[in-house]
Formats: sequence, C-alpha cells, structure tokens
Amino acid sequence: MSKHEKSNSKQELLEENKRLQQRIERLERAEKERARLEGALQESESFNYALFHYNPIETVVVDREGHVTGYNLAKRKSGERLPFIGEVMYKDYAAKHEIDMYKELMHCIESGETKQFAEQKYKDRYLCINIAPFPNGAIITSQDVTERKRAEIENEKMQEQLLHMQKMEAIGTLAGGIAHDFNNLLTAIRGSLDLALQAIGKSHPVYEELEEINIATTGAADLTRQLLLFSRKHLTRFSYLDLNKLIVGLLKMLHRLIGEDISIVTALDSKLWAVYGDPGTLEQVILNLTVNARDVMPDGGQITIQTDMVHLKEIDCEMIPEAYPGHFVRLSVTDTGPGIDKKHMDRIFEPFFSTKGPNKGTGLGLSVVYGIVKDHKGWINVYSESKKGCVFRIYLPGKKIEIPETHKDTVKIKNLKGNSEHVLLIEDERCVREFTTRALERNGYKVDVAKDAGEALKQFNKIKDKIDLILCDVVLPDLSGVQLIEQMQKQRKDLRVLLTSGYTDSKSQWSVIKEKSIPFLQKPYTLTDLLQAVAQIIKNADTSKTAIYDDDLRIIY
Repeated sequence: MSKHEKSNSKQELLEENKRLQQRIERLERAEKERARLEGALQESESFNYALFHYNPIETVVVDREGHVTGYNLAKRKSGERLPFIGEVMYKDYAAKHEIDMYKELMHCIESGETKQFAEQKYKDRYLCINIAPFPNGAIITSQDVTERKRAEIENEKMQEQLLHMQKMEAIGTLAGGIAHDFNNLLTAIRGSLDLALQAIGKSHPVYEELEEINIATTGAADLTRQLLLFSRKHLTRFSYLDLNKLIVGLLKMLHRLIGEDISIVTALDSKLWAVYGDPGTLEQVILNLTVNARDVMPDGGQITIQTDMVHLKEIDCEMIPEAYPGHFVRLSVTDTGPGIDKKHMDRIFEPFFSTKGPNKGTGLGLSVVYGIVKDHKGWINVYSESKKGCVFRIYLPGKKIEIPETHKDTVKIKNLKGNSEHVLLIEDERCVREFTTRALERNGYKVDVAKDAGEALKQFNKIKDKIDLILCDVVLPDLSGVQLIEQMQKQRKDLRVLLTSGYTDSKSQWSVIKEKSIPFLQKPYTLTDLLQAVAQIIKNADTSKTAIYDDDLRIIY
C-alpha cells in the first residue's frame, strides 16, 4: 500500500470514529431526554393522581355512555355506597336528584358543553354538581354544600321568625292604641249610661234596656283586656288568686280560639290553695298551652285542663329537675295529639324553636310560658309518648289562705257626692272630657276643663290656690300627665292628683306611677269608680301617704 493510500485509510478511520462518537453522543442525549421525559411523565402522573384522588371534592369519571370508569378518594370517604365500575351514572347509581341528571350528563358529553347544577338535593345532602366533558367521556364533580345550605335555611327561618315577631310587635302596638281609644269610648259610654240610669230610676220604661247596654259594655271592656293578653300589653301586678276561677273565666275565650272540632274538659280541685301570681301572665300561660295543643291536633281532639295539690318532700325532688320541697298548686294541660319526638324534648322551651313548620308560629309560645312560670317561682315538666299525646305540668307555690271575694260593695251615689270642691280636669278625648265634667258637676263638684298640658298650665296659674284636685289623663298631645303634675306640684306641694289612662302598655307609665305612689284610675271606669276615687283622694288630707291599688288598678288607701 502506497503512502498515499495509507494516509487516506487513516483519514477515513478518523472520520468514522468521529461519526461514531457523534452517534454515541446523540444516543446519550436521547437517553437523557428519554429519562427526562419519563421523569416528567411520572411527575405529571403523580401530580394528576394526587390532584384527582386527594381533591376534597368528590369526583367521578365516566365514558361517553355514562359508565363509571373511576372515582377519587373523596368519593370513598363520603359515607355513601361506592359506584361499581361500569354502572351508568345517574341511571344505575345516584339517580335520585330533583332533575334528570342522566339526561343532562348525556347532553354535556354530546355537545361538549360544561354545565353546573347548584344545590341539588340528594337524600339528606345538598350537592353542587359540575359536569365537564372531554373526548372520551366526562368528569363529574360533586361539592357537598349541605352545611352552607342548612345555615341559609336556618337564616331564612330566623328571618321569617323575626319578621313574624315584628308583625306581632306591630299588632301589639296597634292593640295598645286600639285599647286606649276603645277604653276612652267605653268610659264615655259606661259613664253616660250610669248618669242616665241615675236620672231616670228603675221604674222608667227604658231602664232595663239601658242596664243591658251597661252589662254589654262591661263585657266589651273584659274582651279588650283579654285581647291584650296576646300582645302582652297588660300591666303586671301580683296578688293571691284562685287559679280555678282564672281558668273558668277564660273558658269562653278558649272555646272560641280552638274551634268546634276540639273539646275542652276541666277537672278542677275544689280544695285548691291560693297562688301568688299575676293574673294576666298566668292567663297567658293557659292560652299559650291551649293554642299549642290546638295546633298539634288539626283533625280534632281533646284538651284537658286540670288542677290539683301536690306536696313534695326532699326525696321527691331528687328526680324532678328544678323542684324544691313544699306545697304546690299543679296545673296540667293535656292533649290527644301525636306527642313530642324524643329528639325535640330538650329543645321545646328554647326561643324560636318550633316543629310546626314555616308560617305556623314564632317558636316563642313555650319559651314565654317557661319564663312566666320561672317568674312565679315555679317549674314546668313535660311528659309525652309518640302517638299518645302530651301533658304539660306546671307547679306553682301554694298557700292555704282565704282569698277575699272581689265583689264590690254597693256604694250609694249620694254618699260620694262632693261639697263644691274644685277639680281641674285635663283630658284630650272630647267624649271622656264631657262625661267626666257632667258626672262631677252633677254630683257636687266645681269643674274647670283643659284639653292639653299647655291649656292646663295657663288655668292652673290662675286658680292654683283654689284647686282641690287635679284629674289628669296620662297621655296628652303635648306632655305626659306625670310630667305635668310634677310641674304643678313644684308650685304647690300639697296638690292632690288623680291620674287616669286607657293605655295598658308602656305609654300608661304604670311603673313610674307605681314607683311614685301616684293615685291612678284605669279606664274604662264607671260613674261609681270615678266618684269613689275622687272622694277618697279629696278626703285624704295627707298627700304624702302611699297610694294602694286594688286588682283593677283603682286607688284605695
């Protein structure tokens, strides 16, 4: 081989080695790239696995026919039966939604359209469902929004209850205003009837008819008082009372409330002891329990109201929550309704808690009962069995005393006449003003009249030394009666006053009047009530003496 040939062969070998080296480098780069891609793929698969399986939102994958091909760990932890691979979603599995979800799933897969369905109810859960199609099927995510939905429902319920309470408060305010106006009218009607009966005598042909009207006005005044129980606009005053008489007095109203398909049976212990309580709020207890019993018996039934005496020793109280030893008057109200579910028993006295459904009460009736009973130093127990009715038993401290009869002694008008004493009457209602003026003038009093505080002060400044009594309405258009008499008493400390009002709520200023011991006459009052109160105050020379009131808020000393 020539030198030239050897040189070429060597060159070719070098080039071949170079090409081989380049090929090796390419293979090494390819291997590195393959390794990198495998690593990236593995990382991507791990990420996608984690993203799919550890996503807190329940996820199910289906093929184009809706068959389940997989689901994530959140689905496994949902507590529901897991779908079998191959089941048709929303057809074989999880099909009980409010809308046809299988039809919606097929539509999304065929159209390629992503769709979201908010708050779909499934069994006892609320789900926010999203269907996202891809070429081989769809991914279905179901986010549990049950707690949020329940909170929204509870909030809506609270809003409804608040609205209902506001309505009831408005009704109560309206009732207070109506009672005021109605009591003013009744004052004028009853008083004018008394004047007419006084003038014509029993032998007059229309005497009996006028007497019947007078009786009817007494019933109207009682009806106004009972209506105010519902709005809780009555004045609280405690005294010893006969619970049996309280119940009997309510029966006519209770029968009107519950309707004809529910009967009321009473079993009242004739040897019942007296209880120290407020008749208005105790009537509220009986009304609330009766209405509650009525509401659970829409198809009719029976309510039994019972009273009896119970003596508890220390050992007896161990098994009765809130009980303590002593003698108690027990009031029981029993119904024949469906009873109270055990799961609700611990919550029935909670404010706003109700099992009656929407727009069927405020959930406050029993909580009000509980509060009133506690105010009377008593307690309440409930016993119920499913489908066997319910009995509420209220225990109130009893005392063995004689309760004086509330019948008023007959007082002859001639014994209540005045002796030209000077009365300044301040009353903004024309009909009451005219009746009271006639009543006082016809029975021996001299009367000056003012229709508001401004007019009264002008007259008072002219004749203050001659005035024997200020007879003033509590609610005046320009100033309260309490404020007005305080201004007058600054000028004359020995001034005698008698306040009157047709309101039975906060506008009556009863708490202030009672605290200051100001003589007070509740409207509607009769001619006798008026003359008796005026005579008592004028004859009582000691104006510092504390005023005492009877159960009708009428002044006694």
